[in-house]
Parts: sequence; C-alpha cells; structure tokens
Amino acid sequence: MTSNLDSAGDEWRRRVARVLGDEAFDALRSPTIEGLVLEPLYGKAAEARPRAFRQAGAAPWQIVQRIDDTDPARAGAQAAEDNAEGADVLRLCLAGSDAAFGFGLPASQAGDALAGLELDRQPIEICSTNGHGQDAAEAVLACLDAARLPPSLSKVSFRLDAAMVHVPMVARLLEAGFQGPLACASGRAHHNAGADAVQEIAAVLSSAVAALRTMEQAGLPADGAAERLTLELCADADVFMTLAKFRAVRLLWAEIASACRLPSASIRVDAETSFRMLTRQDVPTNMLRNTLAVFAAAVGGADTVCVLPHTLASGLPDAFARRMARNLQIILMDESHLASVADPAAGAGAFEKLTDDLAEAGWQAFQRLEAAGGLAAAGEDGSWAAALARTRQHRAAAIADGRAAILGVTHYPDARERPSATLASPRSAYAFDAFRDAAAFEAGETAA
Repeated sequence: MTSNLDSAGDEWRRRVARVLGDEAFDALRSPTIEGLVLEPLYGKAAEARPRAFRQAGAAPWQIVQRIDDTDPARAGAQAAEDNAEGADVLRLCLAGSDAAFGFGLPASQAGDALAGLELDRQPIEICSTNGHGQDAAEAVLACLDAARLPPSLSKVSFRLDAAMVHVPMVARLLEAGFQGPLACASGRAHHNAGADAVQEIAAVLSSAVAALRTMEQAGLPADGAAERLTLELCADADVFMTLAKFRAVRLLWAEIASACRLPSASIRVDAETSFRMLTRQDVPTNMLRNTLAVFAAAVGGADTVCVLPHTLASGLPDAFARRMARNLQIILMDESHLASVADPAAGAGAFEKLTDDLAEAGWQAFQRLEAAGGLAAAGEDGSWAAALARTRQHRAAAIADGRAAILGVTHYPDARERPSATLASPRSAYAFDAFRDAAAFEAGETAA
C-alpha cells in the first residue's frame, strides 16, 4: 500500500525545497533502527481498508494483570484484589520465567495463589519455564482437584515458550483436559535483549511455526494447534513503530495461515509493555511511557494488554503501582474510547506505509531465520544473540550521542530524585535486566 501526496502536499514539498534545497530535504526524513525511513509528510492511502482486528472485532481489549509476588499469601491477596478492581485476566508469572523479571512464586506453589479464586469463572494464565512446566501443571491440577473442578471446565491456560515447548508437556496438558491456549510465541525476551521491531516479528513468527509443529506431533491437527497458540509483542513508547508492528504481525500470520492451509487466519495477539524502556530514575515518567505504549497497542489491535507496573525496574511493585497499571488501561478504554473503532489507523498514509514496510522486512527476516534452521538453531549457534547485541549497541550509541533521548535520565534529570516505593522482596538474577536502555546511564557508565 503506497500513499501519494495530493496537490497540496506537492506544493508543500516544492516550498520546502525552495527554502532548504533538494539535498537538505533529506534531513527531514527520519531513519529508524530497523533500516526503514519515515517521510516528513504522507498523503492519504485512499485504497486502504481496515485490517488490524481483534478476535472480537471492535470489542475492548482485555486487561491483563500480573501476579508476580514471591510470597504465596501476598500473591493470593493480589489476585483477589485485581479480580475485584477491573482485571479481566490474571497472569501468574512463576519464578524463573522471563515473564517474572526476577520475581514470582516457585512452580510448585502455583496452586497457593489460585486457591481463593473461582477458576471456572476467572481466566488464569500460567507463565513458567519449560523446565518447570510439569511442576506448574501438577500444582494447578492439585488445586483444581481440591476445588473438585475438572480442568476442562476451568479457565486456566498456559503460556509455555513456543520456541522450546516439547511434545510430552503438550501431551500432558491435553490429556489432563485443559481447553485453553498452551503455548505463547512471545517477543518479550528478544525485545528486552535489544531486538528491533523487525527482529521481534521474525522471532515471534519462527517461534509460532515451531510450536505448530510440536503440537501437531502431540496429536493436535493444524487448525487445533493454531487455536492453542497466542502471539505476544512488546509495546513501547515509540507509537508509530509499535502500532505498525501489531498491524504487520497480523498480515504476516495470515500468510502463514494460508501456507499451512488453516481454515482461519485469526489468532490472538497479546501486548505487554516494554521492560526495556523502564527507568530507575524519574520513575513516575514510566507511567507516561506506559500510556504511550498502551495507546499504540490498543490502536494497533491488540487482543489483550498487560502493563508492567512503572516501578518494576526498581523492585517488586506495591499495590499503588499495580493499581496504576490497571487504571491506565481503564481510562484509555472507557474515557478515551480507544476500542470503539476497528483499526483507526486505516487509510493514514504514514501508518499504512510503515505497516507495509515493516511487514516486508519482518517476512524477509523470518524467512532467513527459518532457512538457517529456525530460532532454536540460531540460538544454539550464537548468531541470534550476536544479531541482538549489534542492534542493542546501535540503540545505545544513539542514546549516547543524543540522537535518542530518555527523559528523566539522559535529558532533564530530576535533581530531587526520590526512591520509588516497592515491596521488600529479593530479586533473583534476570538475564535481560542489564539491557534496559537506561541502565548504563543510571549507573554512570556512560556520560549523559
């Protein structure tokens, strides 16, 4: 889809050229870290039609709340409060999973946080490491057995790493009777390791294809496997790129669905706000970053949105931070009416062109990844980690020389900085913590 400037746009460009000259006009173009170019002005994409869609059409996205406390009693209390205060889905982030960011209950204690919930009414998602997926499943099964609730009637689902999920684990969950999703092709780990939008899309698609193969081997037909799979992208404060990323991934999944002869190209696409963009300095500004991220994901058509509390980089979020993560979405949904229109970006030249460019680049990156043996092979030989490291270095260099800014850290730091309130809880090692964009500047390793 291309967008052409009308006569008024052409006249604008001529006037700009008279002032700046043809060569200087290039200075108005904005290159992205993905190698794409944002033009200073776009015309209307007259032939565009709405194409980003939630599974329920224009219905509001679902508000997801994390349960990541390391104390079983507090985790259970969090779940009860979140359920009562507006969360649609509770996501239990167990220790060791990349979703927990160094917190979370051990897998064997998963049932302790669920004991007080109505598991036949309240949607629950279990995030665990693949190595402890069996422990988590057995703990959940014990909890369901105590409640005399068959897994088939529960609303418990699992978010095993789609790139590494194995046949016995899938078979065990199917045998137990769970009806919801089993695996998630998430871009979280890649995004927080430095991936740009193109790399994140490629990783998510490669993980999804690997999961489809695994679930087929476990006995599910292709269409049944797709129904048990979710995609997840990270949303950050770059509104243009985030919005286009969510629209592009649906286009590309449609290509995969067609190639696999799936009866439907519909798939659930989740959003989680970026951990990489959070700062430990000027922590309240993280709420603004989260707001931009949710706006972009919502307009881009995310089915669910999980907001990382604004204090997560500093420690285990308290009740206030968790409430703000919920209320931010409620305000955007109910007061700003962001879910009232399906694909509000349709026809906007800038978004249509960026979506197309990103989809093309993401598809090429996905094909290269698959040709090399898939994401698992690229992880084993170190090529994927090296690629992410190069992107991370490019981003760090842009921040260091001022081309990119981190408000409150590299630009306009607050001399009256006060520590943010968090719960007292130890944080285990988290491999990607060091890759937050602001980390080096907060530590004084790089001159702001």
